[in-house]
Amino acid sequence: MTGGLQPGTVVAGYRLERLLGRGGMGVVYEATQLSLHRTVALKLVSPMFGEDRAFRVRFQREGRMQASLDHPHIVTVYEAGEFEGSLFIAMRLVRGHSLNELITRGELDPPRTLRLLAPVADALDSAHEAGLIHRDIKPPNILVGGRDHPYLADFGVAKSLSSTQMTKSGNFVGTLDYVSPELIRGEQATGASDIYALGAVLFECLTGEVPFAKVSDAALLYAHVAEPPPSVTDRKPGMPGALDDVIGRAMAKDPAARFASATELIREAEQTFSATTQIGTEAPKIRGARVERSATPSGARPELVSGRDRLEPAASTAPAKLPAPARLSPPTVASPRRDREVPVAEAAPTAARGTSARRGASRRAVVIGGGLIVLVAALVAGLLVGRSGTGHVTATVPTVPAAAGPLRLEVPKAWSTPVSVPSIPGLTLHDALAREDPASGAEMFAGTLPGAAPPLLLPAGFQRAVGSSLPSAGAVRLGQSVAYRYQGLRAPGVAGVLTLLVLPTSGGVVGIGCDAAGPAAQSFTAACEQAAGTLRLVGVRALALGVDPAYGRTLGSTLNTLHRADALSRTALAKARTRGAQAAALSRLASAQATAANGLRNAHPPADTASDNARLVAALEQTAGQFNGLSAAARRGDTGAYARDQVAVAQAQKAIGDAVADLRTLGYRSS
Repeated sequence: MTGGLQPGTVVAGYRLERLLGRGGMGVVYEATQLSLHRTVALKLVSPMFGEDRAFRVRFQREGRMQASLDHPHIVTVYEAGEFEGSLFIAMRLVRGHSLNELITRGELDPPRTLRLLAPVADALDSAHEAGLIHRDIKPPNILVGGRDHPYLADFGVAKSLSSTQMTKSGNFVGTLDYVSPELIRGEQATGASDIYALGAVLFECLTGEVPFAKVSDAALLYAHVAEPPPSVTDRKPGMPGALDDVIGRAMAKDPAARFASATELIREAEQTFSATTQIGTEAPKIRGARVERSATPSGARPELVSGRDRLEPAASTAPAKLPAPARLSPPTVASPRRDREVPVAEAAPTAARGTSARRGASRRAVVIGGGLIVLVAALVAGLLVGRSGTGHVTATVPTVPAAAGPLRLEVPKAWSTPVSVPSIPGLTLHDALAREDPASGAEMFAGTLPGAAPPLLLPAGFQRAVGSSLPSAGAVRLGQSVAYRYQGLRAPGVAGVLTLLVLPTSGGVVGIGCDAAGPAAQSFTAACEQAAGTLRLVGVRALALGVDPAYGRTLGSTLNTLHRADALSRTALAKARTRGAQAAALSRLASAQATAANGLRNAHPPADTASDNARLVAALEQTAGQFNGLSAAARRGDTGAYARDQVAVAQAQKAIGDAVADLRTLGYRSS
């Protein structure tokens, strides 16, 4: 129900007025609440998430919790419910900009940064006092309305401190540039996790750069866990030296070493400026990842660089050349049965460097531990499941080899061999091995699963035993292989919560299970999954989870057509000698992006690719809109708007590249 609704459509008593945006979880509309004639922002969640009963319960419960928060700097939630099988949430519509936009446009200086973040910090502390953790603090989720009134928004991934029964153990939804080390390790989210993210946001506001600008997600995750907190004065020498101590404490690796509250963090930052004249002097402008001092008096318009009536931003404000869109061809993996070699999982330092330099600082929302949306591309180089040095099984924990049939694993030396493999209805194991944690009684088991077959890779008897409680599968990496992970399984005869990882091989489906109960369940499951990441196969080969050839052909054809149209339009843009010709070429670029978005919106991706396809469509739509803005600025001769929109176009096209890179990791290879 979320896609393609026309203005005027009435949903649950709200009349849709216009589309505001699309995201991985659904779409947001400006709407009118008919009963009160009130304008709201109405988020409609994609049906693919609403089909999960546990998700529906959690969504509605957390919507009620957010609605109970009464704070002038938290976006008010009016209603959260369900309509014709789809979930929705109605909230206050904030007209303004996000903090992310202000950073990108270079509109933040230290005084304004602290004025905006101080009430946000108070709002965050208020949420913590009410027992709610945000878990996705980032610049796009801080909105700035009229008179610079900031709002903390999007508690859609928030978690109640007391809602463990409604939330699967270890789930994390967040954004890599701001994620705390403990969440990467799969530990419980706390208020300290939000404070770490707020420290990262403060750093970005002051410097114009994310804390760890890395070329891969693997390296970024490793930096959060292993590298020292970043230095403000290294990036921006004119800042007070005491700021480094503030950021260092906010982003400490140990949650207990961080500030006790978000307000304390911002107060300490304010005090570093009060001891200097920095906050009262002219501050450098922040533009993206560069820091410049403005040479143009306030209110002055940069001159046109013309002579031929062609609009270009002045040299001091011109952004870098726009990147060409990434190309994608139909997949080289035509069938889930295509064999491929499985290399041994890399050790931590090598894995952290990543397997490709496909992009710089990433802002992509990801799921670590299953969560609401699974984006496989973020789980690279074994960092989620593997010996990355970031989990509970690290180089400092002694391990010993364990082997059975084609399986080779490294398990903690402290684990013992149980008398027998756990007996789970419908889950027979061949060539089985098992290990037990003597301290908790939790068990790990592994072996080949007879009768397991696509698409779920589970034996039919086990599917019947689990019944309707079977959760959706998420794709994760085991070393260099990709497996399905089922979390929170409640199987008959199993006292604890079962996590099951399944991997198709040329010798049958391999399964690795983690069975734990009680307080130790979360830590044991994390350690078990780390051990699973050391998996090596002997005598058999891993198979791909499966690439849909029809979707691959649609995807490749669409993006290659876009590439050709883009090349022609850019050639015309380079030859344009008037603003009118520039505007026409830019309009054609916008049309090419919109056509590609429409084509992929009507595609039929497989279930484990749907969210990635939706993100690519959203990125193409955003790019089309930005090109239209650039075209309008060229036609008007508005140099300032042209320069700003060029930056926005570059960022939107980066989002396209990120989405394409995600699809590549699923088997849709580029040419």
